[in-house]
This record gives sequence, structure tokens and C-alpha cells, in this order.
Amino acid sequence: YIMHDFYEMQIEYLSSLNINFKDLDSSLVVMVLANKLYKTHIKNNTFKNIISFKNSYLKSNYKIEGSSLKIKEISKILNLPRETVRRKKNILIKEKIIFFDKKKKLYSLNLVNLDKQVLNVQIENIIKFLSKFSSFLYDKNFFLKTMSRDEIKKDVNNKFLLYLSMFLDFQIAYFSKFKKIFDMETTFIFLLCALNTSAQLKKETKETKETFNSINVFNKLKSINKSYGLNATSIAEITKIPRTTVLRKVE
Repeated sequence: YIMHDFYEMQIEYLSSLNINFKDLDSSLVVMVLANKLYKTHIKNNTFKNIISFKNSYLKSNYKIEGSSLKIKEISKILNLPRETVRRKKNILIKEKIIFFDKKKKLYSLNLVNLDKQVLNVQIENIIKFLSKFSSFLYDKNFFLKTMSRDEIKKDVNNKFLLYLSMFLDFQIAYFSKFKKIFDMETTFIFLLCALNTSAQLKKETKETKETFNSINVFNKLKSINKSYGLNATSIAEITKIPRTTVLRKVE
């Protein structure tokens, strides 16, 4: 029911990371570091009203302090080689996306360099998916009532850091699993093709209300998928990955 919506959320999220960091492996390192900083911030401010979007972003002096995170730990979490993590971390510090206080051995996130528009797109993206998920669970009698998009948006804004830390927990786990098989650019291409396929399935089954669980989809993919797919040029334009790289990754 919601496979298409899920892939749409993931593609929009990867696109926003690509716009902001120009490098998906670097964005993974930022995700882990940011998540650590946000959780430390939440823990240290349990009874203060500063976890809302307005207070955590606009009134935080554009940075959130946090404890140090070792290269070894990041490497293990992301399934990335230690040397890659070290190199990406140094680039992020050089580009002033993150700060590192050598004397105090503390990291901080430079929110000035995080495009607020990109963050707003991510928030809207999460709200859109949660509203569809809420409707789905209501239709299936898991929820007694559905939540409107406005209700979800209000709650997300009020508890912004709580939502964000849970969202990052999921994304880190999701992409680190993929890292065992693919690099991030290949993962991006794979998810884009999955989005295209699931969009076609959703379109074809809308009138018949036919549904497929994950096993049925993969077993019957050739017979139920009548789309022509995406060409390398389209993939390159959407992902901002060079066409020659797309061709190599597709192979």
C-alpha cells in the first residue's frame, strides 16, 4: 500500500543530502554525528522547551554542542572503512559543516551551513509520509482515528528534535545495511528505480485495488511491471550523479 510513498520519501531525503553535502558518504558521517549531538542535547535539556523546531534551530546560535565520537565507532555504525570516515570527517571540518574543538575535544554542528530550505523540505517530506501512514493504519483498523497533516505538522514542530533523532536512527540503520552490498551512489540509483517501479504498480492497481505483499512483488515483478523504466540520462538528472558514473553503477 505504501511502498511507493516510502521510496518517494527516501529519494527526496537522498536528494536533499546530495544538494547540501555534494557527497553521500560525507552525509552519512554528518547523520551519525548530528544524531549524537541531538540526543546529547535532548538528554541535557529534558525539562526545557528547546526541542521544538523554532527553539532548536533558530535560537541555538546555529550549533549544538556534543561529546566526541570516535572514528572507530562511526566506521562500525556505517560499515565504512575507518580511513574513509577519517577523510570525510576532515573534509567536513575543513568546509566548516562541523566544528571540532581540539582543546576540549568536542564536536559541534554548524547549522549556518545547513540550508534551512533543505531542512524544511525534509520536514515536509516526513510529515507527508506520516500522514499517509496514519491514513493507512486507520483504514486497516490499527488506529481508532487518523491524524490530519496539520496535526502531525504541529506535533513535529513542537517535538522537532525527538522526531529528528528517531528519523536519523532509522536512516542510519537503513543505509548502513545497504552499505554491506552497495556504495551510496548505487543505492541512490537502486532506490530511484524502485520508486519508478512502485509508482507504476500503484497506478496500475489503483482501479482494481489489487495489492501485493513484498514476496508477490518480487516473484511477479516481470508480469506486473509494464513500465519502460528510466534511462541513464534521466537517472543522472534526478540524482545529480554524472551520467558516466550512472552507467558504470548500473553495470
